[in-house]
Amino acid sequence: MPALFYHAMPPFPAGGIHSLCGALLKRIYLIRSSLAFLLIFLVGGLGSVMEWPDESGRVLSTFGAAGKRHFQRGLTFKSEGQLISSWDAGEVIWADPFRGIVVVEHQNGFRSVYLGVEPLYNLELELGDGQWLGYARGETWRFEIIDTKWSKLVNPILLLPARSGISSSAAGTLEVLMPDGTFMEIRDESVLSTGPQTIAVNGVFPDGNFAAPTEISLYWIGERIAKLQISALRESEDGIVLETPRPLRYESVFGPNGKTWFPDIRLNEGRGELELRIEDEIGRVSVRRWNISAVMR
Repeated sequence: MPALFYHAMPPFPAGGIHSLCGALLKRIYLIRSSLAFLLIFLVGGLGSVMEWPDESGRVLSTFGAAGKRHFQRGLTFKSEGQLISSWDAGEVIWADPFRGIVVVEHQNGFRSVYLGVEPLYNLELELGDGQWLGYARGETWRFEIIDTKWSKLVNPILLLPARSGISSSAAGTLEVLMPDGTFMEIRDESVLSTGPQTIAVNGVFPDGNFAAPTEISLYWIGERIAKLQISALRESEDGIVLETPRPLRYESVFGPNGKTWFPDIRLNEGRGELELRIEDEIGRVSVRRWNISAVMR
């Protein structure tokens, strides 16, 4: 099956939803309404109120974070045998109890994917928003949302109700990669090269108890010099890339140890403020500043 979009639909196991094949044929050539897709963004916006498929307090890791040499493709929840519900009303187009996967097609141009889930034995084809579809199994389960119009995995946190009372994460610390391969923490009065150089950010992707980042930016003397927008993943010739909006491979976003980094940073020679800004899932912006010097070496 393709790495990203779950196009391949294997035969449904005996005893499952016997009418699935007919539903699949009906959906394959369905032309989705562009108006419906635009409506969710222009009217409802990215904050359109859908349903959390699980309790938000069970989130362990968030979209775009570093995995094992790959981006996290959705939200990972702790499994405790709890019931999982549909993110929005839609039609079940794939349910596989052996692989532990349920896929639901929605009228708004999205497809939701539930991995590590045991489908209900009496799972219905048509689901309402918030309707139960299965049980969490194993240690964790994952929730993904695919934008079928633009062929992207989108950040679920942008399409779910805001998590009330979620703590803001620290603004993070900065380190510069030295010629010997070690990292030096950037402090006030640090002296950096004008570049090119790699600057790493620590503490950007905390655990699920803290707000997830949606945008990370670096500024030098008031001018933005780097930006990561954590909103979508898509397939490319180079594999799965993060749209920032410029597509970036995993190695351009994370170092070998999982540090978030900005390669090829160049600073104009002089003295001034190096600023780190992190915007989180509910729009809060954390800012840290360092008074440093940049010299040509």
